[in-house]
Amino acid sequence: MKRGLKIEEDYYLNMDSIIFWSFSTDSVSIITPYNTEDNGILITTQKPNIVNLQQVHVVSIQEIKRIIREIKEYMGI
Repeated sequence: MKRGLKIEEDYYLNMDSIIFWSFSTDSVSIITPYNTEDNGILITTQKPNIVNLQQVHVVSIQEIKRIIREIKEYMGI
């Protein structure tokens, strides 16, 4: 069953498209197979100074925790 992960208001990610993810205390990195020049997504609590990813989303720590929880639940971790 397909399931959308809310990243920000009006921005969702189909969790079936996640091929790699990693977590830290204040960020989530996600790689998808789509559009190889724009397949990396960084979700963080602070805008980074230098980043190679095209998609950077700054959200609250509560949203980071929710996103991590939902990905882990979806992936069966």
